[in-house]
Amino acid sequence: MMVLFLLAQRSSSRIEKRWICQNDIHTFIILKKKRLLWIVTGIVLIYCAILLAAHHIDRGLSPDNDSSGYGDLTERFSAKYSINYKGKVYEYREKQLVNILLLGIDSRSDTQYSDGRYGSQADFVMLLCIDKQEKSITPIHIDRDTMTDVPIYGPFGDPAGSRVMQLCLAQAYGSDIAEGSKNTEKAVSDLLAGIPIDYYVAMYLDGISTFNDALGGVTVTLEDDFSQLDPEMVKGKTIRLQGKQAEIFVRNRHDVSDGTNAMRMRRQRLYMDEALSLFLERTSSDLDFIGNLYDSMSGELTTDMERGVLINEVYKYSRYTCGDILTLAGTHSIGDDGFVEFYPDGQSLNTFILDTFFE
Repeated sequence: MMVLFLLAQRSSSRIEKRWICQNDIHTFIILKKKRLLWIVTGIVLIYCAILLAAHHIDRGLSPDNDSSGYGDLTERFSAKYSINYKGKVYEYREKQLVNILLLGIDSRSDTQYSDGRYGSQADFVMLLCIDKQEKSITPIHIDRDTMTDVPIYGPFGDPAGSRVMQLCLAQAYGSDIAEGSKNTEKAVSDLLAGIPIDYYVAMYLDGISTFNDALGGVTVTLEDDFSQLDPEMVKGKTIRLQGKQAEIFVRNRHDVSDGTNAMRMRRQRLYMDEALSLFLERTSSDLDFIGNLYDSMSGELTTDMERGVLINEVYKYSRYTCGDILTLAGTHSIGDDGFVEFYPDGQSLNTFILDTFFE
């Protein structure tokens, strides 16, 4: 009997312990489910709070807090850049224009790029204003001696504001041709009321001969005498420029005519007019011409356009109508340092900017 009692008590104890364990497990599962529910509820509340805060922030940043304007697309696609001139607002034609800056650098590709007052400069500055709607190109030849605000930098490359100086000197503020070209791009943009410049293409001196010979030579009539530099280049002679002759014609100015940049710019425009027709002819007859020309000049120029983009853009724009090369009206004078300075006429410049880039 005692044995049976002990066995029964032991069995009862096991059953009680088993029941206690099962009860603890059940309680644990309930607590775990509640905890999971609390976590999920907390996440949902936080998410709702974020949405509510974003909604209020968006309403606070909206120009009009009136909910009746929700979904209104007015003003969303307006021009990003506009100017107010004499009480009238003009909007930049951003969807219509592409501006490409062409630069001719007065150093060679195999020389050490230098900066500072007597460093590498931009001898040739031309902005191509491309109108995609009108399918036209307006070339704007800008005098290298144009006096304008130029961004300058300290000895460690830190921005040091700007200073009024010749535009060509903007190229000298940079550790290489790319940085200098971006600085020149900024100076040209500021000169033209801050219009955006989409791309730049900068070419070293030795690129002139490569470009010229790729066209088969450019024919010009010499209005000045260059015989001291090349015996064949006599005043009045019509000649097909070859090799170094092209560089002499578009670059040299000292001991040529009156020695001014204005006369050199005239020769540059004459050369560009003749070269353009040859360029368009080669482009239309040879689909590989642009790619081959780019590859042959890869060491003599730099640009922020990818190779494929440049080729596609050139072929597309080669079918556009190119207008006469334009220049800015103004006056030349000799500065205190003995260098030539060009001052654009303010009124004419304003009118030109509005007519060319704004509506």
